[in-house]
Amino acid sequence: MKIRIFALFVCICMLFIIGCTNSDKSTQVKPEKDKFTHVLKADTPYYSSGPQQARSPDGTFQAGTKIVLIQDAGSYSEVETEDGITGYVATDVLKPIE
Repeated sequence: MKIRIFALFVCICMLFIIGCTNSDKSTQVKPEKDKFTHVLKADTPYYSSGPQQARSPDGTFQAGTKIVLIQDAGSYSEVETEDGITGYVATDVLKPIE
């Protein structure tokens, strides 16, 4: 009986460890920083942890900033700047680089 309980405990621990090592970020492929996809059409505020407008933005990106589009999230998109700052900005200020 003790062996079965121990085996069950080990299995649960392994599942917990495996679950902790797999994150949602593994499904997101982050483009290389030197391959900018868009430029900002206007000065725009950004939010580091998500498009949470109930609080003040974490900063403002200047118009003309080259960015990499990481993820389109509807009216907001997750982007990364030339300086390596990641944040969410309004999707309508993104202009594709041709």
